[in-house]
Amino acid sequence: MFVADPTKPPTDVFMYTLHPARPAMLREGSTDAEKALAGQHWMYSIDLLKKGIVMFGGRTMTKDDDTFAIMVFRAKSIDEARAIMEGDPAVKGGLFRARLFPYQPMLMEERMPFGPSDAIRSAVQQLLATGTGFVIFDDGNENEYVQYSFEKDGLSLMWPAYGPRVPSTDPVVASLLEAHGLERGKGYVVENDGIYAQFGRDVDLVENFTTAAFEKVYGRLGVTKLNARVES
Repeated sequence: MFVADPTKPPTDVFMYTLHPARPAMLREGSTDAEKALAGQHWMYSIDLLKKGIVMFGGRTMTKDDDTFAIMVFRAKSIDEARAIMEGDPAVKGGLFRARLFPYQPMLMEERMPFGPSDAIRSAVQQLLATGTGFVIFDDGNENEYVQYSFEKDGLSLMWPAYGPRVPSTDPVVASLLEAHGLERGKGYVVENDGIYAQFGRDVDLVENFTTAAFEKVYGRLGVTKLNARVES
């Protein structure tokens, strides 16, 4: 069970609502153009999910004029969130009217992906405070882990080429880094022994990437608990 602290709203979680521009399509059937836009919207949403951006989405099951859908997702800023919303083909194409809101998940059952946040943030803040050492997160499986060390510029991710169940050579690792704004050659580099990525002192970025790694790389969708081992 997840219960949020109302005094600590996230700064990187947003929601947009989608209202059909022509609600009658739900009752009378969609035109070919509407079907095409709906298909593009679905593929766009799936792509965001694979990149670790979408947290969850859904729709109401009514067919009257009040029906709507929602998308809850991660973004670094309101501008980035708006770009994601406006990049939806169904929004650009006029199939849906969209509105964007900052969002705080409040009450969740264990299947939802918010449980590990406190453990991640606490361990990372401890590492930043000591200024030395490393932290390893795992979900109880020793072959599924994400690790960071403290370097002179802050936190550095090291994803081994031969260590975890999913090695650094798998394209999904680099794809997830890039989905979180880390560019190859700037935010991360590929070496023979693995991938090294610089996270600086961005606790939100570490939290978001670590959670997404377990969900998207290891397939642990809805992971509710992570073990954290800090060594200094």
